[in-house]
Amino acid sequence: DTVCGVSGVREPTPAPLRVHSADGFWLALPAMLLSALVLLPFLNKAFTIDDTLFLLQAQQALKDPLHPTAFDVVWSDIPQRLSAIMPSGPIMAYLLMPAVARGGSEPIAHGVQILLLCLGLAMTAVLARRLGGSRAQAALAALLLASSPATLGMTATAMPDIAAMSFGVLGIERFVA
Repeated sequence: DTVCGVSGVREPTPAPLRVHSADGFWLALPAMLLSALVLLPFLNKAFTIDDTLFLLQAQQALKDPLHPTAFDVVWSDIPQRLSAIMPSGPIMAYLLMPAVARGGSEPIAHGVQILLLCLGLAMTAVLARRLGGSRAQAALAALLLASSPATLGMTATAMPDIAAMSFGVLGIERFVA
C-alpha cells in the first residue's frame, strides 16, 4: 500500500501483471507472418561477404568446438588469427554449424536467422506486456520490429546481429520478470 497525497488514505498497490511467455508467440504471430512473407522468398539467397567469416568460424567449430576462432584468415592484407580481428563471440558459429554441416546451406542458415527473429519478436511482445502495455500495444511493438528495414536486412544475412538482438531482449525480459 502507498500513502496517497495529504489525506493519508492508502490505496492498494496494483497486482503485478501476470504475463506468460507463451502469450508472446500469439501476440507476435502477425509480426512473424509479416517477416516470413518478406523473408521466405530470399531463403536461398547467397551469403554476403561478411557472412563468410561466421561460416568459416562454424566450419572450425565443427572440428574444434571449444576453439572456433583458432585459425588464420586473410581478411584485409595479412594473415591474422581470426580471434584477433573478430570482436564477437562464438555463438553465431555454433548457430551456423547445421548449415555448414550441410555443405554451407543457405536455406538452413537463413532459416536459423528467421527462427532467431521469431524469438526476438515473441520476447519483444512479452516485454511490452511486462512493462504494462496492452495486448494490442505488445503486438504493435513486435510488428514495428518486424517491419524495420534494419531488422529485415540483417535477418537476411548470417551475421550475429539478429541473434544479439533476440538474446538481448530475452535477457531484458527475464530481468524485468
